[in-house]
Amino acid sequence: MIRLKTSRGTMDSTNVVDPIAAALEARLVGLNAVGSGDSILDSILALHYRVMFHTFDENSDLSMWKVLLEDSQKLEPDVSEELHSAILKNVSGIANYYLGNGMEADRLLYALGTIDGVREQYFNFWCLLQLENLCYRIKMGSIVDLQVLQYCRTIPKESYTLVWYYLEKLITSTTFTWKEIQSEFGSSPMSYLFGILVDQKFPEAELISYCKKLLAGSRFPSAHESNNFELEEFFAVLQFYFRRATGPLSRDWGAIIERAVAVTFQSISISKAAIFYYFSVGEDRVGLLNFINFINYSERRRRLTGTYDVISLIDAYGQVMKRDTIPEEIGQTFSRVKSLAKYKQIVSEFYQYYNLKLISNEDSIDWFSNSFQLWVPSNLARALADAWYLFYQYEKSSLTHLLQKDLSYYLANAMCLDSNNLDIKFQYAYVLASMRRIEKCVKFLKTAVLNVAPEDYKSWHLLALCESIQENKAASLKIVWSVLEAMTEAAEEGRLKVVDKWQLIHLKLTQLSLVKETVGIKDALEMLPEVYQLYSMLFPTTDENSNDECRIGPQHKQTKEYLFQSIWFFAAKLFIQDNDLANAQEAIDEAKRVTTSFTNLNVNTTKGYISLSTDNLTAMNEFQNVLCFDPANIDAIVGFAKVLYPDANDKVENFTRHKSVTVHDSNHGPSPISAFANEKDRSAAVAQLKLMLESCIERSIEGYHTPEIWWYASKVYDEYKDSDRLEEALWQCIKFEELKPIRGFKNCAF
Repeated sequence: MIRLKTSRGTMDSTNVVDPIAAALEARLVGLNAVGSGDSILDSILALHYRVMFHTFDENSDLSMWKVLLEDSQKLEPDVSEELHSAILKNVSGIANYYLGNGMEADRLLYALGTIDGVREQYFNFWCLLQLENLCYRIKMGSIVDLQVLQYCRTIPKESYTLVWYYLEKLITSTTFTWKEIQSEFGSSPMSYLFGILVDQKFPEAELISYCKKLLAGSRFPSAHESNNFELEEFFAVLQFYFRRATGPLSRDWGAIIERAVAVTFQSISISKAAIFYYFSVGEDRVGLLNFINFINYSERRRRLTGTYDVISLIDAYGQVMKRDTIPEEIGQTFSRVKSLAKYKQIVSEFYQYYNLKLISNEDSIDWFSNSFQLWVPSNLARALADAWYLFYQYEKSSLTHLLQKDLSYYLANAMCLDSNNLDIKFQYAYVLASMRRIEKCVKFLKTAVLNVAPEDYKSWHLLALCESIQENKAASLKIVWSVLEAMTEAAEEGRLKVVDKWQLIHLKLTQLSLVKETVGIKDALEMLPEVYQLYSMLFPTTDENSNDECRIGPQHKQTKEYLFQSIWFFAAKLFIQDNDLANAQEAIDEAKRVTTSFTNLNVNTTKGYISLSTDNLTAMNEFQNVLCFDPANIDAIVGFAKVLYPDANDKVENFTRHKSVTVHDSNHGPSPISAFANEKDRSAAVAQLKLMLESCIERSIEGYHTPEIWWYASKVYDEYKDSDRLEEALWQCIKFEELKPIRGFKNCAF
């Protein structure tokens, strides 16, 4: 278990911690250990960590193991303690195993069994050495794998991730059946753990029967008694069963959990198992209450003993925080905001306590110069990487966190633990693109993503959008044409997932945008029928029951109807740009006919743009309607601004091309237009626009990077005679116009 540091030092009941025990605990957790107060032990533990490092690293060659063996032999003359000898026997034995010295490896590994003092003084660490030892002796055929139950009779703490690494390795590689295990060792929490990990379809009835037997022999402890140890151990095992179960869980567990709570006092393992059971059966509120109990019981143990199972705590926070069905707040009982802050604090303290390396905010945007692999057991890597990724998920829409490089910081540190996770890699590239670190994004996509995952279509689309920023669109077009061809072929062969079908539609729209930019609007309009044909191929007309199969999430904007409407809106914008308002209106009418199950605000926005050239009052009303429901809608805000400044509608591109900063004489401001009753009415609208633009610039990632937002902000500041902010707005407009992709980056991120 982890001892937390405070401002006064290590927090435990006596404020005194055995430095050797603390160093050994670091190895149990799977981390490097220093500061034991014994220089020889520190050197040996460093060797032990290197053994783990090279075991995990698939690229380690024989020369590495030869160096390890030589370093181990150099330390042998200085060994004076049984603890030194026990660790060194394993290190030398494992090194000899990898070097092919089977007999010497077997002799050294066998010798661990003759060292008894470590078991008495450092039992948990002795268990680690034994499990590590058994893994290699079983590989060499020296012993049978059932012998693991002779050495590891109790369920390890979840924080002891290196113990779990070897334990799971031994269990999942066993050739014995559950019946053989039970026959040899009887019923115990550890034997049931064997059964659950070996057989994913382990008979639930046997677990229920054993649990009822334990409950029958349990009673609520008196003041000087502890909870039934075997019952608590078994619930630690049940957690794994509830997490791994592939079918529906028995409802009998609800009554069993209630009975277990009644015969124990503040049991951490029972409350943790209950979290997973109630989440599995859809009773999220009950699961959340058990999470709160789990947190409170863990905190109580920390206050009493100075220790708690920190990885179990991190894991529990992760399970709760990633559930969308959990409410934001329940009175004084639960708050997502406070829980996220506590979650971050626990992870931060863990890193600080063990001096784990981190990539800083500033360095996080340059992965190739600052990255490293944090070699830890898989359970620990998964818990920490999930935590970093969840921090990102919670804050990914925050402009402040983007600009402060918090988002890249979270993802970079997640990649240090899980460098093969394509979702994390894509999000990291997406953040770089959102920050307009285009060169770094392109390099990362080409080197770290597409080299290893050439069929990651969303990354290809993001790369094409990044390349579209260049004045010469040839590279972007080449990517789009090639990926479209590959994806269409995959679609015809039935190899595309639903989310990739969405990607294919949006990639096709990106192609049309590039054609419009490089060849002309007429050519893009001629290609428009291809989009509808593609949609029909990907989403053929079927009965309504299959609609859910085409969704990419629970929201209306994640339905195929919304996707189809997006095509019509795209078409309408092309027609507007071609000054074909009749066809634009027809496209909007078609979009409205797609579905009546939800209202799409893009209908109002696009109608507003159609009305700009004919009826400014109607246009203003449409934009206002949208902004009532979505105050941060960029298209509606820009449309609103176009009503106020009709003479500035087409000047953003011309302005940025000439790079001139001009402060217009406010005496020549725009004249009143038909959308307003009088100048006072217009002035109120300008004030409203100012608030909306500044809110966008301060809060919206998309708004901050939209040149039109800055352009119209400059028009407002010009009218308000605010020359300082006017100049800043104009320069920002220039900057983001030069960094503007052909379509928003959000069009590749589903």
